[in-house]
Amino acid sequence: MPSMPDRKGPESVRLLPLSEIRDEDRLATSIWGADRRLILSKGSPLTAAYRALLTERGYWALPVEFPGYEGVEAVPWLSDNLVLDLVAYLLNLPERFDAKAWFAAQSLVTQILEEYWAHPRGAVELFLPRDAASNPAVLAINRALVVIAAGHGLFDEARLPEIVLAALLLDSGPGNALATGVIHDSDDPAFIQEAVGATVAYLQQTSAVSFRTLGAIRQAYAHWDGSGTPPLRGPAIYEGAQLLAPANKLARLLMPTPEHPPVAPHEALEWVIGGADLDYALRWVATIKERVAPYATGTTVRLSSGELAVVTRAPLGTPTRPHVRLLTGPERGTERDLQDPALRNVVIVDVYWQRELESA
Repeated sequence: MPSMPDRKGPESVRLLPLSEIRDEDRLATSIWGADRRLILSKGSPLTAAYRALLTERGYWALPVEFPGYEGVEAVPWLSDNLVLDLVAYLLNLPERFDAKAWFAAQSLVTQILEEYWAHPRGAVELFLPRDAASNPAVLAINRALVVIAAGHGLFDEARLPEIVLAALLLDSGPGNALATGVIHDSDDPAFIQEAVGATVAYLQQTSAVSFRTLGAIRQAYAHWDGSGTPPLRGPAIYEGAQLLAPANKLARLLMPTPEHPPVAPHEALEWVIGGADLDYALRWVATIKERVAPYATGTTVRLSSGELAVVTRAPLGTPTRPHVRLLTGPERGTERDLQDPALRNVVIVDVYWQRELESA
């Protein structure tokens, strides 16, 4: 098998929908399947045949090498090796969950936390849906990243891993996404009770599972105003579940489900922010807003000043005000920090998905 790519991201990247990619475009990073097999290597031309294959596998956008985007470097939050280990674990959970499976999950969470701390930081960037077969694993990984991003420094070192484990294993158990491959985003109380009950029963096959992990899973769909399942309200909801609830909703919105198509990260974040103090505790929504990036590195955006720009870095605290490079206008090529007080009236209006910049 070819050697796995390392943590370093591509040196030039533009995120483009498959519909906007042409035969001459080259992939900016390697793509690996859930079975750890190389699908396409970095630098491969994205011919019509490859695009059809990737569309069939559930991809909708890809990072490509693109003129004018040189130096735009996306550094993944998790290494490819670890992501593939997580996918392999989550999609091959044993029929009977035992202490060995629990300890394997703990080991993976330790590795996630180690790589998280080693990252050069900024706001965390979530994974977009990749291979269709691995979508449930991507859901779990994104949920775990949101919990880590929002929970570090607010949960102690002993409790945080237990909530991350809840984020990874929330969709385990018979009939749930990690077993069936189908992700649901239903608010129906009966559906939620059955799904959560299956997860808890599955994990309780061993006494090794932490009571905090089980507690967070049991209350992961509780709403701050008491309208969720179970109908707990406000501080009566376990604190780990208070964080897991918006992390779960955010991660689910990014995925294709029978209830909705995949939602872009900035729109998913707006959805969660709109539920502050209603569905979700204001404290955790505010923290997620400060620590999760709505625009991935390499995303082309339209500014209120009229120019198109590429996102080059999303800072902690104000990721909605990222560092950008202008792509159009008289100052094309100029780097701008939207946190600069002099640019306080310049905001990101929307994500720009068309290929041709001159048509903006």
